[in-house]
Amino acid sequence: MLTLHFHRTNTLIGKAIRLQTGGVVNHVSIQQGNIVTEAQMFKGVTGNHNEKTIVESFTFKKGDDQIARDFAKMQMYKKYDWLGVLSFVWNFLPERIGKWYCSELAMVVLMKYLGIKNYNQKQSPQSLLELCRILKQVNV
Repeated sequence: MLTLHFHRTNTLIGKAIRLQTGGVVNHVSIQQGNIVTEAQMFKGVTGNHNEKTIVESFTFKKGDDQIARDFAKMQMYKKYDWLGVLSFVWNFLPERIGKWYCSELAMVVLMKYLGIKNYNQKQSPQSLLELCRILKQVNV
């Protein structure tokens, strides 16, 4: 089982992300059992989690727990993808392999869990939220 938690914070950076993406959320964390993984701006990929900021969650039950868990575990302590985040403002900036921002990491873990191999990992928290809503409507 895999759960994606969508967060809304009132920090300046959180507000800027929501403004740029036209969204209601600005952060995503991944929960598998009692293990939580997320990419944080100043810490990189960690196991922290703030339940108070969750505004919506989606649980997926039909997937490969082990592949998703192993992949997420291998990403622990990797650096934050600052250029990836800035690519939402300046499209010419490339994605950084081996570095993550929150919704990018969550997208890849979700796709690995679901067994989907062809996808665009560049997702804002809002676009990933909308994708999860669609997946739930079609009973994924």
